[in-house]
Amino acid sequence: VDWQLGHSKIFLRRELADKLETLSRVRVQAAFRKIGRFGRYVAEKRCARLLTAWGRFRLRMLKKYREQKASARIMASYRMYRQRKVYMYTMVVAIKLQSFVRRKRAIIRAQRIRDPYGHYSFKELERLYEKEKKSLEAAVKARNFQKAASLEAELALMEQKIEEKRPLTRSLLESQIAEVQEKLDDA
Repeated sequence: VDWQLGHSKIFLRRELADKLETLSRVRVQAAFRKIGRFGRYVAEKRCARLLTAWGRFRLRMLKKYREQKASARIMASYRMYRQRKVYMYTMVVAIKLQSFVRRKRAIIRAQRIRDPYGHYSFKELERLYEKEKKSLEAAVKARNFQKAASLEAELALMEQKIEEKRPLTRSLLESQIAEVQEKLDDA
């Protein structure tokens, strides 16, 4: 017999004790392997869940980033469209104003070419007439007849413009009314 029971102990032979020791070591190692496999299984499951959650989070964040980028681009395009519309409207208004101002200036220039004395009042025109008359007399005294001839032509034009701008007096107005009345009676 390889073993024997005592009151409080079991007595074994060395070979059986070695066999039991080896058997217990093998069982313990198998249990370790089983526990290790279970631990790895749990770790793999946790890792898989963690990786899946991280992957979903990453995909969600990428989608959110793309949406934000797209919305920013849409907003920028709309702001650009709105600003361009305002700019184009401003440009059209500015061009119209410029053309209006140029037209007015051209009209004034053309009027001054046609009528060089049109912008003077009656009194200013009389003062200018007197000044030009004195310069005509000075040119005649200096025997500068070419200048005198050009001044005489200007004076004739000035006299005509003075008569056009002369304010109406009561007697002048009554004479014009009488002329019109005669024309009406004759007709």
